[in-house]
Amino acid sequence: MQWKGSFEVVATVGVNDYRIYMGGKVKTFHANLLKGYTARDQNIHQAAVDEGPFTSSSAISAASLTVIGDIEGEHFNDSDCETLP
Repeated sequence: MQWKGSFEVVATVGVNDYRIYMGGKVKTFHANLLKGYTARDQNIHQAAVDEGPFTSSSAISAASLTVIGDIEGEHFNDSDCETLP
């Protein structure tokens, strides 16, 4: 199922039906066909970064090395990887 919208709710009909303004027309929908709309944050590029133990550069390098090693057919032992405190 693909969600479309956001659309304006212009009226409530009974308990479970809503009139929705959709591009020049008003249509009636049952509540089971609708989903509440939450606006997205406009500052998505300024998301906070957790400063936990897995955000250090050594953790990122270790993950990258493993992926590159698998692609090139190299095998790594546990002793080849740096352990984080």
